[in-house]
Amino acid sequence: APQCAPSAAASAQADAPVFAGGLLLPGCWRMASPRARPSGVAGSGGAATPSGGGGGAVNAGESQVGDEGETTRSMRSGWSSVRRKTKSGFGRSVLSEMHPELSMFFEWVEAKHGHPVTLWQKLDRGGSMTLRKQEFIGNLKALKYEGDLDELWNILDSDRTGIVTFTEFVPEHALDLARFKHWCLVKFDSLQAAFRALDEDRSGRITWEEFSAGLESRGFEPSCATTLFLLLDSGDEGARGSILESDLLFLDRWQSPEYFWKEPDVAAQERFKAVLLKRFNENALRAWRKVLDKDSGMRVGYEDFNITCKDLARKGVREAVPRSGIGALFVAFDAERSGWFSLCHWDEEAHVALVDFQRWAKSKTGKVTDRIREMAEGKPAVDWNAFKKGVRGSGLTNYQIPMIFDGLCPSLNPAHACLTAADVTFLDKWDPEAEAREQEVWGKLAHHRATRTAAAAAAAAASAAGLSEERSEDWEASR
Repeated sequence: APQCAPSAAASAQADAPVFAGGLLLPGCWRMASPRARPSGVAGSGGAATPSGGGGGAVNAGESQVGDEGETTRSMRSGWSSVRRKTKSGFGRSVLSEMHPELSMFFEWVEAKHGHPVTLWQKLDRGGSMTLRKQEFIGNLKALKYEGDLDELWNILDSDRTGIVTFTEFVPEHALDLARFKHWCLVKFDSLQAAFRALDEDRSGRITWEEFSAGLESRGFEPSCATTLFLLLDSGDEGARGSILESDLLFLDRWQSPEYFWKEPDVAAQERFKAVLLKRFNENALRAWRKVLDKDSGMRVGYEDFNITCKDLARKGVREAVPRSGIGALFVAFDAERSGWFSLCHWDEEAHVALVDFQRWAKSKTGKVTDRIREMAEGKPAVDWNAFKKGVRGSGLTNYQIPMIFDGLCPSLNPAHACLTAADVTFLDKWDPEAEAREQEVWGKLAHHRATRTAAAAAAAAASAAGLSEERSEDWEASR
């Protein structure tokens, strides 16, 4: 059977929060020494530093907007060196590995528009942070994209809502941007206030030196600083190498989901699952079908999960809305923060049982629906006795067989428990192998985030250790 994604506990440990400046910071944010500087960035970029230290910010009189003096060229040169090291492959999405059409699309994005966030802003002309199919296809045609637009839409609109959100379009970049926005709101109350604070020279733009040193001087060293700057510098090819306040407008409009910065609450997850299993006679497949995956899509997105949990809470299930929040409960299941979780994430035994049943049924007749019709032997439905008889020799265990039957039956009344072909239509469409490949790609991305975070934490620890040694030497000298 396809392997499940890494456990939520392992993800929580790899992506553990830290305290910095009184704030609980998830993900890529780490405390750093005020002396530390991102690799490859010159100390001042050739610019004078105003009082208060911008770590490379220029005096307001030296570089105003539109001024192409020596100082400005020096700052742009400093960013260009970082950009050249980072940009290769930047426009490609993690989604590229999931489908040839996506791979071709994101190669085109990188070649023509730099990265997907820049393209998104060209497609989402109304600024709603969502795209409908007509808008999506029409605007891509206007931009001369020549791929299969219907196929591309069907892949991106994986939950079949008729809408592609910003998060669905750039999932890996959305995580970095959401965490940056959350940090700005916690630290400065607004993105506008954050912009003014980082724009040390009051020039109306934030250079790479100001951006990296500004975060650093406030006690934060984001391991994703370079990525963030590339995403926010929305200039065309040969970009200006700076961020304008207008570049943050799309972040202001975007209502980023809280699961991007919440830490997994594994204890809440266990309580929530235990309550649902108790309601459905310890049948995890039945709980999945009756409560979580009512549309038989075989995955649960954050918005649907949020609605389901609030509905359960109104019905008295307090465990559905833990103190840590629904977002923290959600990422306990969605360890990779992909925005959805599958039956495999919910319960591995139920997932294995359903995959085994589907594989066996298709091996007999090609379709699960046809196998159920055979079991019915001309009757309108398959009852429990007919189902037991029909799965003889399938290799399914005595534990799996009742789990599958009860889990697939639409009725909760044992006296009326029966199956029709319509009840298993979703199993003809479900592709667990493709789902496993997609989870593997998201697992790679989660591993990359954890590696990046660990590297930033190690650098911060080394820097802090260096400062402690200096302080000790200073104290000895003072004695």
